[in-house]
Parts: sequence; structure tokens; C-alpha cells
Amino acid sequence: MVDKGFIPEFSSFRMLAEGLLNLGMDDYFIRAIEIIIEKADLGDSDVSAIRGYLKIRKFYDALATFGRLLKINNPQWSYR
Repeated sequence: MVDKGFIPEFSSFRMLAEGLLNLGMDDYFIRAIEIIIEKADLGDSDVSAIRGYLKIRKFYDALATFGRLLKINNPQWSYR
């Protein structure tokens, strides 16, 4: 889906990420984040923060930062 230009919602990506981390598939988690970072237009400082967390293997901190950036860049529209 990311190859077609769709950026996932954070809630569904978080479930995937937590499953990968619980199974010890850290390399797949890092690869998934890298693919989405390439497709999403995130700032350089934000990307470097995420990559820094990944480098020191603080995966949940990287996931929290990544989620905050996805929510900022893909806001949910609510109608009242």
C-alpha cells in the first residue's frame, strides 16, 4: 500500500509494529519504518530523531515519535 502512495494510520501500524517487536523481528520493523519515511514527507530533523532511536535500539521511543509525526502529517478530519 505504501508503494501506491498510501500512508497507514498510526493505530494499524502500531499493532503491526508491536507484533513484530514482540516476535523479535526488529529488522522487519526498521525496514517498515524506513519504507514509510521514504514515502511520507517528513522533516529532516524528525527523520534523524527516529533513526537515532532505531540506532540505539529504543524501538518504542522511535514508534512513539513516528506516531506523533504521522498524526501531524495525516490529520483525522472530524465533522460536527
